[in-house]
Amino acid sequence: MVVTGAFGPCRWSFIQGALTEADVDAFVDYLRDLAATLEPGQVVLDIAYDLPMPTPVQRRRIVDTLKGASNLERAAGHAFVINSSIGRGLLTAINWVLRPPFEERVFSHPEEAVRWLEERNRDLDGAAVLRRIGRMVPGFDALRW
Repeated sequence: MVVTGAFGPCRWSFIQGALTEADVDAFVDYLRDLAATLEPGQVVLDIAYDLPMPTPVQRRRIVDTLKGASNLERAAGHAFVINSSIGRGLLTAINWVLRPPFEERVFSHPEEAVRWLEERNRDLDGAAVLRRIGRMVPGFDALRW
């Protein structure tokens, strides 16, 4: 499942479970839209829950999309929340190929991530972002981090 959205100065995505090709398509579309519309100072929150390692083809699609993206340097920060070491490995693998043009941190809990993002954009209401995600992602509030 891939769900994406925006709230205030935050762009976000939530990914859960095995990635189907439709999920990868949706995530690539999110990345393209993010790159095309990111405003200076906005922050990005990506949350992955129970995400197994994508296939090499899926990883290549994501990396190629990021490599071709412009305007990512506009981000004031990127927080990546992952509940598994596999997910943390995914970010490491992507960053071997592509160094982000913004400050980035990996977190194990969404609340820690939004507190960090609030330091990068004082207009961000992190609790409101998480409430919005909770309304849009079935079962989000019941997840164990």
